[in-house]
Amino acid sequence: MSKTDYEEYLDVQVDALIKKLEMFKIYERKFKSLDGILKDLEVRKKEFSDPKSPSFEQRLDSKKNKDITNDVLVKFISKEKVLEDDKNLILGKMREVETIIDLIPNDDIRLYMKRHYINGESFEKLSGEKFCSRMKMYYAMKKELKKLVMGDLNK
Repeated sequence: MSKTDYEEYLDVQVDALIKKLEMFKIYERKFKSLDGILKDLEVRKKEFSDPKSPSFEQRLDSKKNKDITNDVLVKFISKEKVLEDDKNLILGKMREVETIIDLIPNDDIRLYMKRHYINGESFEKLSGEKFCSRMKMYYAMKKELKKLVMGDLNK
């Protein structure tokens, strides 16, 4: 039996949602990495611009050195802005994943989806707790996502 165009459309939309959900852990690692880089950059910026440091006074001895110092500080600030923008974009994607899961009407499935996609627990562990196969757990989640795509949240 062949699928209708609508059924294929639903499958594609559900697969797209699953891909977004699967990206959460990658987003989380990237977010933490960017946060660490920003903290390091802040420390380096403070060390560089600390007026009490002798190297700062030496850099201000001449007009040329003062210009170089200002250029470096501007580069630090520019890099910081780009990293903050990247961090905010990733945070938005993480929140999108959380929102998708929060829209799932079935409390049990929603909990299992949070545990799997956000907390990183395996399908084996979750299906063992539910006394079902991994595939049954996966298809139950997929069925709830399909309801979400169809806008049929009451069933």
